[in-house]
Amino acid sequence: MKPQELNLDCELFGDFRQALDDAIRLAMLNMMEKGLNSGTITGKLDITLRTNVSETTGEVQYLPEIVPDVNIKIGTKAKIDCAKQMGFLAKRSLHGVVVGTDQVTMDELIREG
Repeated sequence: MKPQELNLDCELFGDFRQALDDAIRLAMLNMMEKGLNSGTITGKLDITLRTNVSETTGEVQYLPEIVPDVNIKIGTKAKIDCAKQMGFLAKRSLHGVVVGTDQVTMDELIREG
């Protein structure tokens, strides 16, 4: 994954965004078919932030794990499975957080930004 700002448009959340899109579409179709006038779509992110200290530089590395979850409740409950996102690094930038798989290019992006 190339370094990028952590936000909802980030590559990490592609599966989550698609699941939300699918849930909205399925919910509306289901409501139209069954004549229902209300329903609920819930998107949730469980985030675990592990840390590691680099043996060479002594720098603290942040290793997030994000588990997306999308649920639909329209008369009955349904769930759309999303892939757990892990195996990347997170680093603070002036404007938020940058994520990527390569510490060097993350540092370069932060300096450029």
